[in-house]
Amino acid sequence: DIEIYSAGEEIYWTEYTDSKFQIKRSDTYGTNVEIYTAYPDTAFHGPTTIAIDNTTGLLYWSMHNTSSLNNTIFYTGLNAFAQNTWREITQSYYTYGLCLDTIHRMLYFTDNTYWDVSTPAGSGYNGISAYGTLDDNGAAFSSPLSINNPPGPSSALRDIAADSASSRIFYVTNDSSGMRIMRARYDFQEITELISSQAAGIQKIALDLAERKIYWTTATGNDIYRADLDSVNSNIEKFLTLSSRPNGIVVVP
Repeated sequence: DIEIYSAGEEIYWTEYTDSKFQIKRSDTYGTNVEIYTAYPDTAFHGPTTIAIDNTTGLLYWSMHNTSSLNNTIFYTGLNAFAQNTWREITQSYYTYGLCLDTIHRMLYFTDNTYWDVSTPAGSGYNGISAYGTLDDNGAAFSSPLSINNPPGPSSALRDIAADSASSRIFYVTNDSSGMRIMRARYDFQEITELISSQAAGIQKIALDLAERKIYWTTATGNDIYRADLDSVNSNIEKFLTLSSRPNGIVVVP
């Protein structure tokens, strides 16, 4: 995963290196690279996904504890690292996507019982989308969307992104109809299909709210695609082809 901290002109990303799950950072030119924090893969699976609140200077990340089988979302201030618990999810789930709605002060994430990126982990085909309030550590917490379909094992729910001004969320679902981008109200009601299943698959997504575009990385190819954000299956086009498969994606307006 990858995020931009605009106020500090920094890039943060997750990385798996030397048997450790890491969060690294650099300046926006890709120089001054350093390890921000790291965890051994013998005890943890993650950090796998991150989100930054540019209004408060906080970074959120997910981590699966392999001994307790619990998944926890943590946060820290960016000026000095300090691991604080936002909420512990007492299920054997792996977080795939994490995003923030900074206007309504909400955190959204997708969780799965199976992780099929790089090295598979877990079992089954169960996934949830959930959200909670940012400023009281998820005291008002809900998981209204659950998928339990048997074509897996695979990650049933993938990335998630928020359009705060429109009170809409966008997420990737992986079911018998393929990988699709869905659009819903902030509380996961009024669900509609925005982008139907694509031949190359859909993984991570990012929103360009200024130009009203949605971008996504592919599951099998080396391409980044985009389409209109407010119309169904509208102006789908290949935006960029890379030399290897992209994973995380972020748009800087």
